[in-house]
Amino acid sequence: MNNPIRLFRRVSCVIFFISLIQISACNNNDPEIDKEIGLTGNNEVYVLTDIGDSGISGTITFAEREDNSTLITITLSGTSTGASYPAHIHSGYAADPGSILIVLTNVSGTTGKSETAVALLADGTVITYSELILFNGNLNVHKSDSELGVLVAKGDIGAYALSGIETSVPVISLTSESIQGDIRFAERINGETLITITLSGTSDGMDHPAHIHANSISENGSILISLNNVDGATGLSETNVAQMDNGTPVTYDDIIDLNGHLKIHQSETNFSTIVATGDVGQNVLTGRSEEYMISANTTDNISGVAVFSERISGVTLITMTLQGTSEGINHATHIHLNTVLEGGPIDISLNNVNGVTGESITNVREKDNGTPITYEDLVAFNGHIVVHPGTGQFTIIAKGDIGQNTFTGESKLYTLTPSLADNIGGTALFEERNNGSTLVTLIMEGTTSGNNHATHIHKNTSLEGGSIVVSFNNINGETGISKTNIRTLDDGTPVSYADLINFDGHIVVHPSPLQFTIVARGDIGQNVLTGETKVYNLDEVNSSGVSGIITFAERESGFSIATIQMSGTKSGDSLPAHIHENSVAEGGSILLTFNEVNGETGQRITNVEQMDNDGGEITYADILDIDGHVIVHAVNFSQIAKGNIGSNSN
Repeated sequence: MNNPIRLFRRVSCVIFFISLIQISACNNNDPEIDKEIGLTGNNEVYVLTDIGDSGISGTITFAEREDNSTLITITLSGTSTGASYPAHIHSGYAADPGSILIVLTNVSGTTGKSETAVALLADGTVITYSELILFNGNLNVHKSDSELGVLVAKGDIGAYALSGIETSVPVISLTSESIQGDIRFAERINGETLITITLSGTSDGMDHPAHIHANSISENGSILISLNNVDGATGLSETNVAQMDNGTPVTYDDIIDLNGHLKIHQSETNFSTIVATGDVGQNVLTGRSEEYMISANTTDNISGVAVFSERISGVTLITMTLQGTSEGINHATHIHLNTVLEGGPIDISLNNVNGVTGESITNVREKDNGTPITYEDLVAFNGHIVVHPGTGQFTIIAKGDIGQNTFTGESKLYTLTPSLADNIGGTALFEERNNGSTLVTLIMEGTTSGNNHATHIHKNTSLEGGSIVVSFNNINGETGISKTNIRTLDDGTPVSYADLINFDGHIVVHPSPLQFTIVARGDIGQNVLTGETKVYNLDEVNSSGVSGIITFAERESGFSIATIQMSGTKSGDSLPAHIHENSVAEGGSILLTFNEVNGETGQRITNVEQMDNDGGEITYADILDIDGHVIVHAVNFSQIAKGNIGSNSN
């Protein structure tokens, strides 16, 4: 059975081409240009685009003549030598041309040019240059006089001409047919819009209905603007849009700010199948996005990413993509306040993650309480994403920090060394968040299930000791792990990551919350060693049988730690040691006192920051340049070992 719409189109085409033949024979304008009539210098140029694979394109120029008529010049490239291309100005748009109003001289295929002096329309009506450049029309260039039904180039003119302002957005495939391409919005001088859809993957004989719907792709909505069907043979659709389907006028500016999306349907008879789609107007993505990691929280090993993409409107498209989900399970997903570590109430509900695809797409304009929220707000948000096993089940199977709670990539790792025979030791990792706060992760070895170890940052170096300034969450004895988000000191003073990695402090790990002996400790911040060291020999004197070395190690603060290591000392002795002025040969008064050397171990460590006499600072660099020597004394203060340091060393 014949489709009545298709039959009407065929009949219309026959009538149209008969009229072409009739009007082509009635050219009221002179193909012979009267050279006596000069040009005023006023002109307008319009673009002619190729049709299909014709490869023919160019321009049409309207030049004002001194008698107010118009010299119309067509200039084409891609024409064939010897060919002759009929050309006419039609009413209406190039996308939907009407009747012929002006017959022009055929374009010479050899030169690619045509010139016609125009003073009259085809019906004899006088038309001036001033009227023609405001004319609502279009130009068609045909393949030949015998093939008037085949167009090789076309273009809008006058008020219908394009302003040159346009925008295009991608059209993505939704089926295995991979029908995809773009939709282009071009502004006309009169403010209307030429909408051109260009697709690949379409098939000859299949016309695809196309519409602009309300809202974004993720939200769906009713039809706002119906477009001409996409021709399956060419993959093209062109529609001039001056109003919505309900009759509301709509300009180019309105359309590029429209809250809408494009849908391409399979066919008139299979309307429910969408083969391609794309957001338009204010829903188009700006190209700015942030990706957040969603980590597994159970043995189900469900994990993935959440991508936040900015729309032109400032709204956010959130796309969740997870691996490890299962068919038949839809996972409730939300944005909660605070960090993953801290937890918090639900602030924004996202669409459930589909267990079959592992995907969820949500357009976020506002919080659950109705407060508007933009992309800029979300990427700076104090929150985290939580994925649940299903709707109504609130255990957590996956989670991840977002916004200001994500990490900058800056981190610092500190070593915590055992202090007792329990041999509990490990590391403290300080990671900077985008909001400047710090996640501190303690990972210890040697802990025991059932024990929870109180842990703190104390003032000063581990050698000096000091009061507690930051309390961490207890270390779980079973896992050996503690995680704490640090924004302030215990007294409420704000402290940033930058502050902490330059802090004058050390970490202490205790056996339990009620036991304050030290099982592990380590310097942090400015007290950490740089790796720069200097070793000086301490030689035996007075046949004491005692000798060794002193090592100065530089701290990040610029100060140093001095380690004296002697052999030949006696258990029970505590041996004084100092830096003296001048060289060993010269001798001199005491400048700096070290902690006494333990006779049993022959060792003592001292934090070196200031001199004895005036309390002035002494840095690692000062030590390397000091005019001095070190003396280790016996219990009775006699000299048992000594050696030059600083500028006096060899």
